[in-house]
Amino acid sequence: MNETEVLMAHLDSPDSGERIAAISALGKAKEVGAVPKLIEFVDASWNSMAINNPGSDNRYKLQAELDIKRAAIEALVLIGDISCLPALVRASAGRFCGFSAVRALIDFGDVPSLVEASKVAGWYDQTQIYGALGTIGDERAVDRLAEVLKSPEPKSATEGLVAPAAAKALGQIVCSAQTKPTATAALIGTLNDKYHSSVLSESTKALGTFTNETTVADALIDFLGQTFEKGSSVDGSAFILKWFAAQSLASVGVTDGQYAKIETMLAGDSQDKKTGAIYAMAHLAKEGSQEKITALVSSEEPAIRSAAVSALRLYHNSAAISILINLIQTHDDPKTRSSAGYSLKEMIVECRDSGDRNTILEVSRQLGGPETDRGGQWHGDSHNSTSYIKTSLRSSVAHAIELIELRAATSERRSSPVAASRVQAARVHT
Repeated sequence: MNETEVLMAHLDSPDSGERIAAISALGKAKEVGAVPKLIEFVDASWNSMAINNPGSDNRYKLQAELDIKRAAIEALVLIGDISCLPALVRASAGRFCGFSAVRALIDFGDVPSLVEASKVAGWYDQTQIYGALGTIGDERAVDRLAEVLKSPEPKSATEGLVAPAAAKALGQIVCSAQTKPTATAALIGTLNDKYHSSVLSESTKALGTFTNETTVADALIDFLGQTFEKGSSVDGSAFILKWFAAQSLASVGVTDGQYAKIETMLAGDSQDKKTGAIYAMAHLAKEGSQEKITALVSSEEPAIRSAAVSALRLYHNSAAISILINLIQTHDDPKTRSSAGYSLKEMIVECRDSGDRNTILEVSRQLGGPETDRGGQWHGDSHNSTSYIKTSLRSSVAHAIELIELRAATSERRSSPVAASRVQAARVHT
């Protein structure tokens, strides 16, 4: 008997340890001849393997069978024979080795098999499958992903994790003219407060990948003007969801007629339409939008004022910086001061990430001088005081400049070894 024949013989050993060792060795050797037997192990029903492991409790035997199944799945991946895919799909429904089977299918990367497994796998394994389908980017998965998004009904963890994973995957797939209508219709169908906020978070972002799609832009504009039911998960997340929708709208693009609709929303009486229009105009950044948003900073309605203050962070210029700093220093409402500080801090972060050193330096210049506390008379939490906010902002400015200069020095060092000393100099710069 040659080595392979010896290993194949050990697959029938009553000792589970010998079986697992043989399975592992055959997998590493990529022995295709072992595939039928390995599939047999994967498909075997519980308590059907002839194993004589010691122990008076049946749990020992069941654990041994589970170990054999998992070893067989790992070996099938190493061998790489696609004839095992149907068995892995069947195993993905299993309570104990479903995760191993799903991981194996992901390693194979076979889209039809992953789609079939998603219909029988547990909720956690489904999220892994949809994540993989998004990464693979094959449009054969679109129908299945769209189907997952059809029902807004709460299904324990399904609503909170599975549907968002499906929505995200749809945004990762480059759809053809044949599948694009299915994908966009499924995502647009979630844009209401019947769905959980976690689903909308991914759907609004995913829609941003469908550029120059008029129907998508229309849906996002309508969403920006929605009023959500009080107490719904969407109502509590309205700000961030509409912010994501505005980001996506800027990626998709709008026609002149659609922009006119946004302007009408801004001029109307509805608070929800007004805030959505503010976010949309700020992200689209068309000429004259900054002035219109700036005018709303003094609004008597807290929600409108807050939206305008948040939107100003997207205008990386001296005028926007001046307005935000003035609000921090002079506004009586502690929440407005805090909102202005947060908006300015986010502007610094965005400039840091894009390498916009000049805007950060302009923030630093306008923050200059010892901060005053208006006689020390401040209402609200101390974290909303001018002193606290300006100290925090100065720290953010210093770190942002340091990171930008470190990146520049590191880049220069890679192109010129002589510049290594400048990296150290950047580390101590504030």
